[in-house]
Formats: sequence, structure tokens, C-alpha cells
Amino acid sequence: MPYDAAGPLRSEQIYDALLDDEAFAALPELLARSIGARSSTIQWRHRDGSAAMLGFSDYIPADMVDRYIRDFVQDDVWAQMVDRPEMRDRVLNSSDLMPDSVLLGSRFYNEFIRAADDDSFYCLGIAMSDRLGEGMVGLHRGRHQPRFDRWEAAMLEEQVPHLRRLLKVRGRIEAAAHAKAQMGNILDAVSLATIAVDSGGRLVHANAAGERLLASATGLGVREGQVVARNGQGEALRAAVQRATAARQPEAQAVAIPLLHGGTLFVTVAPLLGPDGRRQALLLVQNAGPDPSVAARLRALYGLTAAEADISLMIADGLSVAEMAERRGTSTNTIRYQVKTMAAKIGRSRQTEIAHLVHALPPLVD
Repeated sequence: MPYDAAGPLRSEQIYDALLDDEAFAALPELLARSIGARSSTIQWRHRDGSAAMLGFSDYIPADMVDRYIRDFVQDDVWAQMVDRPEMRDRVLNSSDLMPDSVLLGSRFYNEFIRAADDDSFYCLGIAMSDRLGEGMVGLHRGRHQPRFDRWEAAMLEEQVPHLRRLLKVRGRIEAAAHAKAQMGNILDAVSLATIAVDSGGRLVHANAAGERLLASATGLGVREGQVVARNGQGEALRAAVQRATAARQPEAQAVAIPLLHGGTLFVTVAPLLGPDGRRQALLLVQNAGPDPSVAARLRALYGLTAAEADISLMIADGLSVAEMAERRGTSTNTIRYQVKTMAAKIGRSRQTEIAHLVHALPPLVD
């Protein structure tokens, strides 16, 4: 007979958890109690090898979950038990599939479970897979509790079709959030400012470079939630956003915004479809600020000195010899000599060629 089981879950308890976060948070505890398990987890494994713990029962402390995700995902022998194509979509009992010695000798048990003053030892597991990743449900008992028997496995087997649908929906939600986070990391890794706004110009999202640009209050800024252009170019930016978010034939447009202290922001306003299907505009801003990696890469690629790399950047910014000499606090003769030695190293003789080479380097941040 099932050990201390509350009885099978009703299917509606599982389906309530599809999109109701509160119901989903309560599900692992209900699932554990239904067959008399001490604890329960629901996790999703992405195709890139990372994992997310979607839910866990009351017995498991949050810091233990954090340690698992950070350090022990690849060492989980129970997950390895179900992580085979022939094992999908059915209940698996660790007592049937592995001798106790496998768990006792594992890093997972000795450095994770025992290190947390836990003795979880027996597991019933379910896994399902789709193109976005793998969903896993695990139910556990301690070493001094009864092993899961065939009756308890059969009780859980009845829930497999419903749990498969739950994992598919929750897995897709997690995969979408993961993809969004990855894209944010990619955008933050470049110094090109990217800013998304809605059709009314309200800020939706900005990458790290975009946030810095908006905070600097030069060229572009935020006023009452709207991205605004300074120096009299507000109307031009609004018109470009409206054109990019037009219901029919949205078009991209470029806007040049003078900076307060000289120079220009070149903003490309391009059509963008938001996650809810509504039209947005993506602002791509060039010359939004210095890329701290360019000088270092020029030195590494061409063997330039620090002064020569600095001069190459000033040439790319359109400064004259006199302006470069003033900025560096040296004579025009010294600048001319450094320009000559720098040009020889990079194999470019004209200042336009030097500027093109500098601007052609892809924007990165360290």
C-alpha cells in the first residue's frame, strides 16, 4: 500500500497550474503528498545545457535549489536516469534502475545532498522532451523511509499525460524567458545603443549602452516615460517612430541629433514587432559614446602605441591636427610624426582610410 499518501491529484489541479503562477507554486507540494513523497521538484533543462528549477516543495530550502542550479545540474544521477530517449514519458523508479552504490558513490549525493544535512535517497522520476528542452519531475524520500513501490509508481503513472502537457506549456514559458535573457546579454555585450519604444515613443527596453545614453541626457533622454530628442530634433524623432510603427508599410529612417557639446548622434529608427504582436520602433544609435575596447584592439592588431591608438580614434572622430595637438597637449609636429608612424603600421595613408578602419571594428565592451 502507498506510504502516507494523500491520494491521486485531480487533473484540474494540474491544469490550474498551466498559467496560474500561484497554483503552479503549490503543485510540487501537492504532488509529493499525493503519493507520500517527502519532496518534489519540477525543472526544465535548456538545449544549451543550462537549467531552471520551475518549482519545488516545502521540504527543500531555496538555498539548496540555488546550489543545485549553480553547481550540481550535471551531477544529478536521478536526472541522468531519465535523460535517455527510451525513458521518456513514463515513471521511473531509481530503486529499479540503479543500485544504491551508484548514488552513495556519487558527487551529487556526497557533496550536494549530504552536505545540506539531507538524506534524500529514493526517487520517482518523469521526463519529457521537445525541441526547446527537457522537462523533469522528481519525487523523493529519505534513506530511512520506505522505497517507492509499484503501487505508488502506478499512481503517478496516471498523471503522466497531464504532467506532460504541464511541462510542455511551462517549458515554453521558461524557454521564452531564457531566450529573452540571452538576447539581452548579447545586446549588452555591444556598445551600440539599442532602444525599443512603442508607437507613442514610450520606452519599452534599452540595452546597457542605451541605458547609459539615456541617463547622460545628451542627445536623447527620457521625459515622463517617453524617449525624447534634445536640441530641437524632437519632432524629427517622433515622425521617424510613427513611420516605423505604421500599420501599413512601416519604414526605417535615419535621424541626426546634434549633441550639446559638439558631435552628432546618428539614430536609425527601424520597425520592430513586439512580443505581444504590437508594432514598436527600434532605435539604433551610432556614436553614442566611446567604445573603450577600440584602442586596446588597435594596439593588439597593429602594434600601435597608446598615443598612436588615441590619435587613430581622434582621426575617426574628424579632428584636425591642431585639435589633436590641443587635446593631447603636444605640438602639431609631434602629432604629424605620430600620424605617420601609425599610418605605416596599419597600412593606411589617408585619414579617410584610417577613419573607415576604426569604424569598421565591431563594437564590443570588455
